[in-house]
Amino acid sequence: MGSTSKGVAWTGLSTLVSFSVQIGLIIFFTRYLEPTEYGKISVLLIVYGLFQLFSGLGLTNYIISVPDIRRNDLNNIFWINICFSILIAFSLYLLSGTVAEFFENEDLSGLLEQLAIAFIITPFSQIYLNLLRKHLRFKSIAIIEIVSRLVWGSIIVLLVFQDFKAVAFVYGTLCQVTVNSILFFVVGRQFYVPSFKVKLENMVIMVRYGLFQLGEALLNYFAKEADKIIIAKTLGLAILGVYAVFRDISFRVGNLFVFTMNRVYFPELSKLQSDLVQFNKKYRLYLKLLIISLCFIYFSLYISKDYLTTFIVKGEYSQYIQLLIYFSVLYFLRFSTANIATLWLSKNRPDFGFKWNIVMFLVNPVIIYISSTFGIESMLSTMIVAQFIWYTLSYVIVKQLTQISFLKYMASLLSILIVFLLSYYALLIIGDLIYINSFVTPFVGIALLVSILLVMLYITDKSLIQILKKRLWNILS
Repeated sequence: MGSTSKGVAWTGLSTLVSFSVQIGLIIFFTRYLEPTEYGKISVLLIVYGLFQLFSGLGLTNYIISVPDIRRNDLNNIFWINICFSILIAFSLYLLSGTVAEFFENEDLSGLLEQLAIAFIITPFSQIYLNLLRKHLRFKSIAIIEIVSRLVWGSIIVLLVFQDFKAVAFVYGTLCQVTVNSILFFVVGRQFYVPSFKVKLENMVIMVRYGLFQLGEALLNYFAKEADKIIIAKTLGLAILGVYAVFRDISFRVGNLFVFTMNRVYFPELSKLQSDLVQFNKKYRLYLKLLIISLCFIYFSLYISKDYLTTFIVKGEYSQYIQLLIYFSVLYFLRFSTANIATLWLSKNRPDFGFKWNIVMFLVNPVIIYISSTFGIESMLSTMIVAQFIWYTLSYVIVKQLTQISFLKYMASLLSILIVFLLSYYALLIIGDLIYINSFVTPFVGIALLVSILLVMLYITDKSLIQILKKRLWNILS
């Protein structure tokens, strides 16, 4: 319990710093970059994220999922990552012109050519990051990621002030991956030092695992990024820039908790995969904490929407603030559904993820493309309905891996959501504070919401309150 709680604390601190830097940059970009420039950065993120999936060939999670991984296997993974990363860098360089032509912006070609260098640097950190995760060295991981993220943000801000615009993102990313690779190697070499002693005994199993991971990740990535790709292609980079600002804010605030919990609970659940009773108990706790966190995040974001318009989001972006409400509901459901990814990874069943994301890949882009013809708000409304259906259907995987009943699985979402709705309406009865346009209002509203929520949870689920108290105590001690 203690190691998990401290892992959550350190990973949470790292994610909080990363979140703060990313949100700070989004706010900074809305003030100093035109929507078209932010649209370019969004396309760079799409392409960079896509090619990054290939660089690890899906093998990095294999290190965590296998209880006693051998040194020869680590050598295999390390050199496979190096080779594929060089291939990916070369491929991105060659395809940069094609990507620029697809999005009808010639500036993207030069930006992608420079960004390709990052893939030659990245593989030197990947294996050490996962070894540190395997050995639950969350403090070391957190410190390294905080340092590299601060370097990234600082470089971007300084270069934007020098009128580098979207180029600033490229140089900032190159500095970040360099710092990551150096620090992870220095800290992680106590667990592994690369050598040329490579054996192929487990190569078939590793490659099969890696291909399932890669296939699942690719399908999932295209399913999640389809809206940005479609908008960039059909409506242009300026509209994408506005859309991406509110999408990124909504994603980042949810990812703050989801990323933290998944990184900690994935190795913890992996250790319990042979004990179904304990595994199910820990998984249900993880699911409850995940949904409570998401509810709090997105209700708080909704309460703060007027504050965001007044004090943070400026210029052309502010007139689209209503998109934040749609994105809040969408990402609440999307991140809630994402619990199944941690489940199938901890059970060492990437084939479930592959099959699940094939369906997502085939259905989601069609839904997005058709609904986008009626406008962005209609598209987001349709995506929300579709995401609730995906959450319901995800029980098919949960049932096979945990044997938890359908009613308990759906109750994890709906019961907590009802508690939050009741808490929110209680807040409205107490006072109309959230509609007063002042600096302090959203913070007062959120504090009141938390207070009411704790009372409601105490009434409806005392055991959960006791668990939260124990975890908080473990973190503080």
